[in-house]
Amino acid sequence: MPSAEELYTKHAPLLYGMATRLADGPCAEEAFHDACVELWGTEARRAVASTTVHMLQVTIRCVRARCLAGGTTHLFTQRLAGLAATMRLRAEQPHAEEFGPPSADRSPMSR
Repeated sequence: MPSAEELYTKHAPLLYGMATRLADGPCAEEAFHDACVELWGTEARRAVASTTVHMLQVTIRCVRARCLAGGTTHLFTQRLAGLAATMRLRAEQPHAEEFGPPSADRSPMSR
């Protein structure tokens, strides 16, 4: 069974990145902390394998709860919609290097 530190080291960048895309400053940090405690706070929880989707769901739920408590629900809803649109676009164009109009040649050697 992985330790909380191992899980944190492996998954924290993804989860914290998600939190900061959905909320600002202290709200994102507190929600990220809430998610980590909920996911890995006890040995029993660390024993249960979590998928990335589950970890993201917990993080989003924690951010939403913090935003509701802080009165910034509108900002959360707006950012979540933007994030969902970005994820849909990435799913439709899995090999795109960046989003925006395609250029004739993206090769650095052509400059």
